[in-house]
Amino acid sequence: MSWKGFRRFGLIFLAVLITIAIAYLLGMKTAKAVQDWKADSKRARQTAAVLREMGSGLGVGKVLPDAVLADLKGNKIRLGDILCDRSVVVIFSPECSFSRAELAAIKNIGPKPEDETCFILISAGDRTEVRYVIEKEGLNCPLLIDRNGEYGKRLGIKSVPMNFVVDRTLTIVGVISGVMPNEDIADIVEQSQSK
Repeated sequence: MSWKGFRRFGLIFLAVLITIAIAYLLGMKTAKAVQDWKADSKRARQTAAVLREMGSGLGVGKVLPDAVLADLKGNKIRLGDILCDRSVVVIFSPECSFSRAELAAIKNIGPKPEDETCFILISAGDRTEVRYVIEKEGLNCPLLIDRNGEYGKRLGIKSVPMNFVVDRTLTIVGVISGVMPNEDIADIVEQSQSK
């Protein structure tokens, strides 16, 4: 093979390798997008089923009922008074491993304590257990106690964690049943930082 032929072969071989690499990377990106879409669709179906089971008529576009609940010190706080432009009202139980996993994820996503203030935690759990879990995670989120679970009953909560993304008027802009994905937590923190 002449030098010219060898060079031509080398250029063709290089072009084929580059084409294969690009196709591989695009394929991986497409596969990831399809996988994310499937996961989002599954989560949306699960959330819709949970909302139907709750039977309270809550969902995107509806208004989450306001309530006056106590913090760990017994101070009465109106939920509507502590909202950010975009807040997540997290209904959780300290006994639930999924709830604890979500609390840990919230702590790990927010680089600063003030990033956690857009997550409002509400629990009907025992105050001592709730305090222990919150202190263990080192969370700075507003925490309200749903004494006797009255607020949860009013919402129709049947499983935790249950997350309502709301604006300052308590209008629901998103609902996530189960553990919020890290991407959603990061998005909420990013939105709160940009305000």
